[in-house]
Amino acid sequence: MTPSTGYSVASILVDGAPSGAGTTYTFDSVTTNHTIAVSFAPATLSITVQTSPPGRSITVDGVGYTAPQVFSWTANTPHTIAADSLQLVPGDKRHAWTSWSDALARSHTVTPLVNTTYTATFKTQFLLSMSANTGGTVSTIVMTSLQLVTFPLQSVMCQSRKIFVSHWLMTL
Repeated sequence: MTPSTGYSVASILVDGAPSGAGTTYTFDSVTTNHTIAVSFAPATLSITVQTSPPGRSITVDGVGYTAPQVFSWTANTPHTIAADSLQLVPGDKRHAWTSWSDALARSHTVTPLVNTTYTATFKTQFLLSMSANTGGTVSTIVMTSLQLVTFPLQSVMCQSRKIFVSHWLMTL
């Protein structure tokens, strides 16, 4: 008695009488005909939805959670998992979603058949603040809402030399 992926043995009837659940049954001293009826049912799965780094916000079936979360789902039933593209964290930084472990979109439907862990991966982004001490100046732009930007620097003055920088892109 081998259940298909996503199913388990729900019950076994031997000669019309319940014999419990399992995947085997042994007849002792067979001297007559017998019948075995096996019922299968969708398995109950343990599904983990987590983030890297941990503690980020996730949405499962339209409900918000803080990761990680473990769910009991019936095999072969659809569920929607999602993560916000940007999540602010203390200290002038944010986490930007980069991928799910199953390589699907930021919000997508999953229909697992076996116990599964889904991981949303985020990249940490930092706010760039610029300043200069005496002997030089830095022209900068204000980065509102912690936006990613490529920006031109006018020039950086260093004592008697002037250094020109055409563009500066910082990715952490």
